[in-house]
Amino acid sequence: MFVQMLLVISAGVISGAIAAMIALKLTESYGMSTSFQFVVSAIVASLTVSGKAIEKGFAKKNANKILEIVTSIINFD
Repeated sequence: MFVQMLLVISAGVISGAIAAMIALKLTESYGMSTSFQFVVSAIVASLTVSGKAIEKGFAKKNANKILEIVTSIINFD
C-alpha cells in the first residue's frame, strides 16, 4: 500500500512538473499570457484525476486476474 501511494504521488508530481515546463516554454516562445500556464496545469490535473478514477474501476473489476498475472511474473512461471 505504501509503495502504491509513493508511485501515485510521484506520477502526479512528474506529470505536473512536465506540464509546467511545457507551458512555460510555450509562453516564452510564443509570447502567450501567463494564464495559459494555469489552463495547461488545470487540464493535466483533471486528466490525472480522471485517469486514476478509470484505473481504479478497472482494478476493482479485474483484481483477481491482475493478481494472477503479477504472481506468475514474480514466481517466474
